[in-house]
Amino acid sequence: MGTPHLPTLTRDGSASDDAILEPFRSINVIALDVDGTLLAEDESIVSSEIIQLHCALASHPAPIDFVLVTGRPWEGVKHLVRSFEAATGRRTPHVVHFGSVVTDAAGSKALRRSAIPAQIVRSVVDIYLRCGLAPSVIQCDAELSETHWSIGEAEPAGLDPQKTYGFGVPVRAVPELPGGVEAQVILAKTQPDVAARVLRELARLETKLPMEYHKPSGVLYVDSQGSSKADGLLFALKEMGVSPERAIAVGDATPDIAMFETVRLGVAVSTADAEVIEAADYVSSNGCSAAVVEVLGLLLAARGDVTI
Repeated sequence: MGTPHLPTLTRDGSASDDAILEPFRSINVIALDVDGTLLAEDESIVSSEIIQLHCALASHPAPIDFVLVTGRPWEGVKHLVRSFEAATGRRTPHVVHFGSVVTDAAGSKALRRSAIPAQIVRSVVDIYLRCGLAPSVIQCDAELSETHWSIGEAEPAGLDPQKTYGFGVPVRAVPELPGGVEAQVILAKTQPDVAARVLRELARLETKLPMEYHKPSGVLYVDSQGSSKADGLLFALKEMGVSPERAIAVGDATPDIAMFETVRLGVAVSTADAEVIEAADYVSSNGCSAAVVEVLGLLLAARGDVTI
């Protein structure tokens, strides 16, 4: 039968069948993936439509809070958070960096940090290097000061050595990993066939760490224990005093599936992979930021006649 599309609103922002808005009435938090969801590839700031809808929801008697859930480290998302807050006049309570770091965006503090032990970091890096990859090891301390080590001489085609994901992040190239270092994530950009080989080798380490190949970006991740987007989102919701049953998540890639399974409603954008759409409760009619506009419009319409 397939994943149902989001309910369609009429021109005046209401629903022809009031019952279709029922699942959206008790939502207090919307968790948004950043790349491919809140932003399209050619975007670096939040769209004006999203800003307007968020302002309307934030000022409602039953307000909606945003949580950003991203694979980017703080340096890669900080400008987005600050410009978003400036435009809305409202703080973004938390940013979940792939679960391994949960940030209080207002205070620029790491509320939760989990790390990969130094010995495992070395083993993972060795596998990356043997497969011809140039891994980056990312650390983030409690003050959100980050260090990125770009290791080895191999550079995949098209990867700017001064960037980690395609946005500016400080990178310090060193001949080898400093001894005794722990990390939140170890990553490299590569092709699917190489990623599959690396993942097979990593599985033999039996570290039980989360490992993921992010198809849209071509980035291969190894994360710290308990660092899935779902783990980080659950921590953020607990800090906010909000039950997962009162949250909705919107995303486009396989790491977002765990979020869908954690909250009341999961929405896949229309441009998502088939497996992401299959895992969601709803699929949007549009992709990227237009999908977020759809969801926010539904949340606003659902609040038209309800007090929570």
